[in-house]
Amino acid sequence: MELKIGKARFPVPSFRLAAPKPKAQQKRQQPQKKKKASAFAKEKKELLQSIRKNSVDADTRLVGKAFSFIAGIPGIPKARGERLLVERAFSFSEEKHGSQKRLSGDPYFSHAFQTAFILSEYGLDSSTIAAALLHDVLEDTDVSDEEIRKGFGENVLKLVKSVTKLRQKEKEHEDQEEKEYLKSVLLASAEDSRVLLIKLADKIHNLRTIEFMPEKRRREICENALELYAPLAERFGLNKMKEEIEDRCLEVLHPDEFARLSGEIETRRKAKELEVDEAVKVLSGILVSGRKRFFQKYSYRKICKNLYHYYEKTEKKHRDLDELYDFVSLVVLCGTIGECYEALKTVHTAFYPIPGKLKDLIAAPHYMTYQSICTSVIGPKGSPVKIFIRTREMDELAEKGITVWLREKSRPKAEEKELESLGEIARRHSAPTEFFSTLKTDFLGEQISVFSHEGAKYVVPKGSTVTDFAFKSGPEKAAFLSGALGEIFSAIGSQASIESFNIKKVTQNRFEGSLLLELKKSASAEKIEKKLKKISGITEVSRV
Repeated sequence: MELKIGKARFPVPSFRLAAPKPKAQQKRQQPQKKKKASAFAKEKKELLQSIRKNSVDADTRLVGKAFSFIAGIPGIPKARGERLLVERAFSFSEEKHGSQKRLSGDPYFSHAFQTAFILSEYGLDSSTIAAALLHDVLEDTDVSDEEIRKGFGENVLKLVKSVTKLRQKEKEHEDQEEKEYLKSVLLASAEDSRVLLIKLADKIHNLRTIEFMPEKRRREICENALELYAPLAERFGLNKMKEEIEDRCLEVLHPDEFARLSGEIETRRKAKELEVDEAVKVLSGILVSGRKRFFQKYSYRKICKNLYHYYEKTEKKHRDLDELYDFVSLVVLCGTIGECYEALKTVHTAFYPIPGKLKDLIAAPHYMTYQSICTSVIGPKGSPVKIFIRTREMDELAEKGITVWLREKSRPKAEEKELESLGEIARRHSAPTEFFSTLKTDFLGEQISVFSHEGAKYVVPKGSTVTDFAFKSGPEKAAFLSGALGEIFSAIGSQASIESFNIKKVTQNRFEGSLLLELKKSASAEKIEKKLKKISGITEVSRV
């Protein structure tokens, strides 16, 4: 559901349905549930009445009233100090943006507000929400760094500065400056992932109001968003953000396909939902029955893929919609990993499993944030049904990604490794063009897992060669793992005295690594250096 204020849209958080709880437990909790539901309904009703009462054109006063609705969303900090920080940032941003208008005619402050609203649904800390409200004040108003530091602290200032775009000096260098800016944002994100979250929320709201931009600029923005921002959101587990970016870009870039798919998918979803409901009844009778106390905490929910998913399947992979069946899928939520495998056994007992359609992404996770057992079965009406089985923690991580870890103030090794990889790419390439090329192939491109003879797992970009794997697994092993590196040792021979060289090798522009060699010398260093430079793929040789 969405609440609309003029051109602006305010998404209302959805609530998941769980399986019925035992009667005794229902009686104890019923009054509390009614109280919470009625408070939420009252808040929503008041906001709707306010919108109807006022003009349909959004203005700053009306947007301000909607802030009370944000404050009631579960996850927004309730501590007085944190609430005051968000409220001060709200008032400050509203005042400083003043009468500034967007191309839509809406107050500019509505953009800052919507960016913060998008992040508020993830239950992030007050500093992040405050920075989102202030993210454009340095760029578009006369506010100084010192004002933000004094009013909101060094932490908020650092976040705001990280997403602030430098004022463009020359129009002809606009594209280069944009790349420099994005590189600086991603470098800051490697140190603090909240920077990436603010930028993604900012991009999403701009896409929501993109119809007011010139057509050429709309297409440029959407092509860039599909190439960079959607994969970044996916890489860090922000599935909801990724899907919205994709669908809004699809509507701009391919409006006819968007309209066609919207109608066809909606019809197919309604039909598939009926079959999924039947499957739920069958599974509920087994999993929630008194015969298996093991599954008393079992629950389920239904999920739908976004339109862009079907666009890729039909247009890029040339599949017909009649071949697909994941228009509505079932998610089985369990308490523990052990319960997940028990649930899989029950699902495959209740329904015939389709051969080759089982993937265990709990044992072998996809990226760092997605774990689930995926299977497809013949449903109660004779057609395939896709089922995902995971714990509630895995489910939340699949939907909200790194925001879960931020909320819990923990950073697992998986996230640290991903952020380190992002920072390494940004630091390694000074030129923005080279940086984006490497980012798209090595970080955002499709990846494969490779195992060494010792059983160690290495993740490399799809299309990598043996040489790439050699550098990835360790330069000291490269000579033994890659025949191509044998050229280096053939060129220099194995002679006596010590000379150190740093060799940088690039293979098909897909991987870059360096190898430090301590060589025994019989020829002069200059001759060795000359021989090394002639070897295909070596782009840099420097003496240490």
